[in-house]
Amino acid sequence: MKVILEEFAQRGTPQKSGDLLTLLVSMIRPRYSEDGRRAETRFTELLDTLRENPALTGHLKWHVRNLILQGDIEYVLSDSGVAEGGSFFSELASRLKHFFLPELKRSNDLGDTIRKVFYKTGDDRWISGLDDALWVELFELLGMRLHTHDPDEIQKIFDAAAALSYRICGNILDKQFQDYPQYRKMELSPFLRQNGELNRLREIFGSGEPLHGKGHRLFEELERCRIAVGMIKRDRSDKGAGLQQTFLLVKLERQIARLKIITAVLDEDLPVDMQRTVLFFKRIVYFESRKNRIGALLTDNIGLVAFQISEHKSHTGEHYITSTRAEYAAFFRSACGGGVFAAVMGMFKLMIHHLHLALFWQHFWYSVNYSLGFVGIHVTGSTLATKQPSMTAAALAGSLDVNRNGIVSPAEIAVTFAKVWRSQFVAFAGNLLVTFPVAFLLAVLYDLVLGHPIAEGEEALRLIADQNPLETPVYIYGAVTGVMLFISGLISGYYDNLVLFARIPERVQHHPLLNKFLPRRFLRRFGNYLRGNLGSLAGNISLGFLLGFPSFFGNIFGVALDIRHITISTAHYAIGIYGTRFDPDVYQLTGALAGIVVIGLMNFLVSFSLAFWVAIRSRNIRFGGYLRIPYYILKYFRTHPKDFVYPPKKERTAEELDL
Repeated sequence: MKVILEEFAQRGTPQKSGDLLTLLVSMIRPRYSEDGRRAETRFTELLDTLRENPALTGHLKWHVRNLILQGDIEYVLSDSGVAEGGSFFSELASRLKHFFLPELKRSNDLGDTIRKVFYKTGDDRWISGLDDALWVELFELLGMRLHTHDPDEIQKIFDAAAALSYRICGNILDKQFQDYPQYRKMELSPFLRQNGELNRLREIFGSGEPLHGKGHRLFEELERCRIAVGMIKRDRSDKGAGLQQTFLLVKLERQIARLKIITAVLDEDLPVDMQRTVLFFKRIVYFESRKNRIGALLTDNIGLVAFQISEHKSHTGEHYITSTRAEYAAFFRSACGGGVFAAVMGMFKLMIHHLHLALFWQHFWYSVNYSLGFVGIHVTGSTLATKQPSMTAAALAGSLDVNRNGIVSPAEIAVTFAKVWRSQFVAFAGNLLVTFPVAFLLAVLYDLVLGHPIAEGEEALRLIADQNPLETPVYIYGAVTGVMLFISGLISGYYDNLVLFARIPERVQHHPLLNKFLPRRFLRRFGNYLRGNLGSLAGNISLGFLLGFPSFFGNIFGVALDIRHITISTAHYAIGIYGTRFDPDVYQLTGALAGIVVIGLMNFLVSFSLAFWVAIRSRNIRFGGYLRIPYYILKYFRTHPKDFVYPPKKERTAEELDL
């Protein structure tokens, strides 16, 4: 490391020192970006070398400072990480274009220098992971401060500030924020007033007066802008969230934060200490390392919409979690109702199969059968166990989100998990305890009415063998079903969000054509019904088609693609037993029974895991502090195992459990 620092003394111009900086950073960079301890050790070695060799420190300081001053600092201040395209899709198209045909490098591009020095994926992670105190000491040694008294540098900073200020005005005037008219009027909107304050500050600089103590008014307006953006984001719980509005909110947040930093740079009376300088440096490296990365754009924007969707799923999921014994009993009854619908769906699927329709139409009517059954379950207030995981996963992730803010403890998360588990257990129990006898009874009635079983002989044996994991890859088919259940949950959350964001109930109530033929009272009630049910209806209908068509594509492409849904498989198991005249092979009987258990596990685990993953990613939850949660859950299970099957007389609290 000392050899590289000595090489800086041999370089006469800062343009030739970029590769040395890259080499110096590579010596600090850990092999794995998460290995913070190794990076900290090497960084400390660098600091020790600089402290012991003031001459080497002076050479490094001169090169770094001149690299910054000769670069295009205006771009870094005004554009880096804050000036994406006009819309989400235009920015996505731009990044796709640059992926295949990289853009030309600009002369004196400071951003390009940063990307060359911190070129490796994951550099932003280990840089952020290093203790700020280490960076502060390095910046102090190198004299890297944001404040400057050079008029030319101040003019560049004002140019960057003006670009940001006008962009903030343009973004808030976009039609995506037309529901906030107060932010479109000069006298009310901090987003517009901040531009006037910046122009006032620029006039003061032009007159030759010092800027010391003159930036407070601009700083206060920007703080009001930040608060207003937070209010708009909170309103999205009631009004829904669109992708373009989310994109603009992300831009606004970043532009406001950047302009606040620039304002503090211009006015030394405002708080820009070395800690803030370090934070600014880390953010610039973060943004430049993600420049033109498609995944970063999707993460930053779709993640926020996913959060809104998972929030709707979380609220829905709360209805699938039982706390009291009365709720538990009511949930069991609703699950029994779902079992009746599952048996009927299983029966009708076989009847459609016997029509010997063309392949597409056969699977189309399978889908219609499923969709009608799932909608019937929703309309009657019944419960299907496999619909729970994607909803309860979002609710459980919501409790993790609260924990991250210090409001609840891992012990309380363990209590929530126990509620989720027993609710899932009673739902499966209610479904299966009813599905089997009802399906069996329907098979008997079919035989009595039509004079022959709906499935007999080889076909009946096939119904049983189709659930046997030793003869059919039911674990794969169960996992495919879990994916479809997860996707339907996303669709449900999406439409719950859309019905609010697009104001569908209000548009239905004021539809000119509908108002000619239908009374306003009916339209109002219909609009309110859509507000509370459109997401569930869309999710259930889509689930029907998601389950109806996989085997269609499997047949077309010759791949093992099919679905196995635990309740429908149970119905077919019961019908198959009746079709064999109560004399099935014991191997097939026990194998199919084990297969149904496997199907249920795969349905649950896959849909729950995917939904939980999306929920935690959309909340930016990192599992560093949550690795002890399984320990708390296991300890709770050892202490009160019955709570995972049946609710206690009095609801548990974390304090009572003494976890």
